[in-house]
Amino acid sequence: MVRFLKTSLLLIVVIAGVWILLNKDQISQPQDVIRLARQQLGSQQLPDGVVVPPSLAPNARSVRPHPNQQRTPAIQAAHRLPRESVRIASMMIDAAGGNLYESADLMLADICCRYDIIALQGIKSIGEDSAMSLVEQMNSIEAKQTAGLRPSYRLLVDQPQSGVATGSTQLAIIFDQAAVSLDDNRWYQVRDPDDILIHKPMVAWFRARGVPADQAFTFSLANVQLNPKRPDRELRYISELFRAIRDDGRGEDDVIIAGNFNSGDRGLATIQQKSGLTWVISGTPTNTNRTAQFDNIVFNPAATVEFTKRGGVFDFMKHYNLRLANAQRISTHLPVWAEFNLQEGNASPIVAHRPKTPRF
Repeated sequence: MVRFLKTSLLLIVVIAGVWILLNKDQISQPQDVIRLARQQLGSQQLPDGVVVPPSLAPNARSVRPHPNQQRTPAIQAAHRLPRESVRIASMMIDAAGGNLYESADLMLADICCRYDIIALQGIKSIGEDSAMSLVEQMNSIEAKQTAGLRPSYRLLVDQPQSGVATGSTQLAIIFDQAAVSLDDNRWYQVRDPDDILIHKPMVAWFRARGVPADQAFTFSLANVQLNPKRPDRELRYISELFRAIRDDGRGEDDVIIAGNFNSGDRGLATIQQKSGLTWVISGTPTNTNRTAQFDNIVFNPAATVEFTKRGGVFDFMKHYNLRLANAQRISTHLPVWAEFNLQEGNASPIVAHRPKTPRF
């Protein structure tokens, strides 16, 4: 009996050691062991070992990974970097079948928690309720991962744009108040009296936290969604939009335009020729079908020298081991992101042609 107890105890110690070794990237202090164990025991375990959140459990069998893919838990942590940079992302929300926040809300929130600021397009115009539900989920995830510290994600949402042409959707910006501060008096929708752009871009001004205010990176972020039926026509005015935001009276030369351009590298080449703007995503699909590039982050490299040269497309379909149908319950678009230094750089002056009659 004593030998059996010793053998059982030894076996438990070995299993615990292997488990800690496999999860060492998520354990930095003793209390992390208890938190992680509770998290994994509270998730629903599939026969093949893939952990999925309860919201996707009804279709769990369709989440099985390819045998060669690494099996990773669906929800692990906030994933954001320490305060050494600002991560800005953009994502079009157009989940197949609608019901975004009922079926895949936890996974969508986990995706958004990877970034300090995320510009969202395609939100259904039903007030702020749907976007607010997403922010609440993000704050819930953040609270669990930071030992109950006060959550700090905040929502900005534009006015609904009704009508057949706009598809009754809204733009939104979600940001972490612990990472950046917002000028509450200086965020706005772009005035477009000639209705050149089908969706009026929303613009907000931010300052990075983590360094002295007089040294911090400041920037204007514009959230855009171009018309899928005429992106080439609207793309011609992106350079003009850039200048209008830069000259809006704030004196900010760092202007970052993020969103759904409904165009790839070839279409964006037009704005590069007109005003020297560049983009982060090149030669990489941004949809879950991996067939086309729609989304990007655009800025002037001569001014925004704070760009760290790090950015890309987050393939949540691969990361969460999802089949296409389940991925599209979140969105048919993948988020794109770019990283910027916390400290303001010495930007070169921008030399750009000013049109005689600004349209914005």
